[in-house]
Amino acid sequence: MVEQGPNNRDRPDFPPPPHRVARAARDGIRPIHLLLCLPWLVLLGWMTPGAWSLCKDAFISFRYARNLLEGHGLVFNPGEYIEGYSNFLWVLELAALWGVFGWRPEHTAMWLSVACTGGTLAAMLWWVARLPGLPQRRLVAWMAVGLVCSSATFAVWTTARGLETRQFTMCIVLAVVGLTLYPERRRALLGVSLSLAAAALTRPEGPLFAACCFGWEEALRRGLYAVQVGPALWMPFDAPSREWVAARFVRFEETLENARLLMRGPFSVYLGPEGNLLLYVKDGCDPSEPTVFLHVVPVKLADLVVDRQQYGFENRDFTIPPLYSPMGRPRLTQLCVMRRGLPDYPIAAIRTGQYMAESGERLWEREFRFGEAATQRIQK
Repeated sequence: MVEQGPNNRDRPDFPPPPHRVARAARDGIRPIHLLLCLPWLVLLGWMTPGAWSLCKDAFISFRYARNLLEGHGLVFNPGEYIEGYSNFLWVLELAALWGVFGWRPEHTAMWLSVACTGGTLAAMLWWVARLPGLPQRRLVAWMAVGLVCSSATFAVWTTARGLETRQFTMCIVLAVVGLTLYPERRRALLGVSLSLAAAALTRPEGPLFAACCFGWEEALRRGLYAVQVGPALWMPFDAPSREWVAARFVRFEETLENARLLMRGPFSVYLGPEGNLLLYVKDGCDPSEPTVFLHVVPVKLADLVVDRQQYGFENRDFTIPPLYSPMGRPRLTQLCVMRRGLPDYPIAAIRTGQYMAESGERLWEREFRFGEAATQRIQK
């Protein structure tokens, strides 16, 4: 923490006041100077057509967008809830443009990436024009645009070949620009936080970049600024990001790949990929939930212990453990997740539900019968 003394403004490590930043911008890059960057933009445009094509991975997102518009939800095949994409926000954008304007994603995706490329270059120039204390500002701007536009990698991903790569780049650049130029302005920090949230919803590595930005801002806040701006940065990011984590966990069950949905009810019940585990998932449950009963009906009664053969099923009742969060923070996403193992013998059916322990009253009940293929699949 730095005391607000009369000479602090002259210290090289103390941020200059806004009027100094504005004056530096006026004395630095002017619109006419941007004309010197036109040759670099022409070079970028000359290299881009070589990458003007769609890659096969892009069509995965296109199919999810189509099924979403047709009312099947975010699925590759209707009825199979598998998260086969890693670019949630990109899929929603393509679906929105298709549904509202009729622009098909195979025609829209590359132009959307071109627009993000322009946004990335504009943010970079804004950064150079307003970064305090930067010598030779015009030369730095010209060299920065030249280095970026002459990069074959940057040119190839100008269209991103139908993928979300360039949108992710733009979100990260916008966040870094806002955080370095305006770390003490709450409105700017709101924009930074929303940019990081968009990056996190665009690609899986977005939260890693967000963590780096939050850590850097925290270090600056503790070392230079008296104003408390931490929550203004991370709270807008936290809300949409954690809700998306909860939605993914409930819909796709990330912790068990290819988990099969058996039944829906107050709890959604999934069968694990190995066939030896049931997973109960519910959004917003309470630790005082009634007892869950689980009756496992074998293919052969001889597989049951003697005292259970007269009933025809094995009883595996259990109670609700404390709330579980996939991010490791209790009650963050308000999810109940219970795991219950299944026996080793072939299973014909399972019946499950909840009942009141005091009265024995059943609150709800569901049954699932395995077909021949499913029965064979879970045999050990």
